[in-house]
Amino acid sequence: MISAIGILATGAGGAGTVSILREFRKLSRYRLFAVDSNPMSVGLHLAEKSFVVPVATDPEYLDVMTEIICRNQVRVLVPLIDEELLKAWEIRARVGRELLLALPTEGFVRLTLDKGRMAREFGEAGISVPRTMRLTEALADGGPVRLPAVVKPNRGRGSRGVVVLRDETDFHRHVHALGPDKVGDHIIQDYVEGVEYTVSVVASSDGRLLAVVPKQVIEKRGITRAAVTRRNEAITDVCRRIQQRFRADGPFNVQLILDRDGRPVVFEVNPRFSTTVSLTMAAGVNEVEMVIRDRLGESVEQADFIPDLYMVRYEESLFKTEAELSLPC
Repeated sequence: MISAIGILATGAGGAGTVSILREFRKLSRYRLFAVDSNPMSVGLHLAEKSFVVPVATDPEYLDVMTEIICRNQVRVLVPLIDEELLKAWEIRARVGRELLLALPTEGFVRLTLDKGRMAREFGEAGISVPRTMRLTEALADGGPVRLPAVVKPNRGRGSRGVVVLRDETDFHRHVHALGPDKVGDHIIQDYVEGVEYTVSVVASSDGRLLAVVPKQVIEKRGITRAAVTRRNEAITDVCRRIQQRFRADGPFNVQLILDRDGRPVVFEVNPRFSTTVSLTMAAGVNEVEMVIRDRLGESVEQADFIPDLYMVRYEESLFKTEAELSLPC
């Protein structure tokens, strides 16, 4: 009898992780493990075994995660929190190459987590991006800032700290609120008018593009609350070019604006699965299993998706006794 493959998903409180765990509960070939720093995270109750762990910035994080992975014979690690992505490579160095990562290459992760560097290198490669500067550079120039503009942390996740500044008053008020200690950690980008898309992209470990699923964002509050899959060759082409030039060789999520001329302008890339993974899977592309199978050395073919499929998120409640809420740390 073949043993089930152990998969550990992190960030069990996130919408993406919950969607992944629910989908993989249907697949008997996998054993599911989940971790989160918050013991109230709902995803902890959707896995076979779950653990409360320190946050990724805690000095004990690596030791705790390494022990969990080794003790439970985890084969595949699926990190879903930005602060954990580079840590995953450190964990693999400790555990050994038998631990498979459902991530892009380490170089691609480093590039895309640095938003200013990514915008510069994408622009040099001919990929359309908004004009991007360090906020300190914009202030040092002394001239008027092109407004409206978007200010955000150079390293951040989700929409945390992202602010649209409409006029000079907004700009100076926000710079003052950040203070001198934080200004250096932020970038400023031109605001691009158009339709926002979030795009799931899957590339194999040998560089083949396996799937591109563009999703038009309809409503966004922190995470995407409503979206619809759309076919768009221009978006597919820019994602193909990103893979060809920068070789993610794994899963990534492209956030872009389709401007008034129908041109995709990339403003962010997340080197992990998106929180809209549920829509991607519902549209017929289980991007997580595709990556896992590829990492296991199995044959994975290109996948197409169902277009014009809508997702509308809603909240559910999970009820547990106090004893059932007890989880190992």
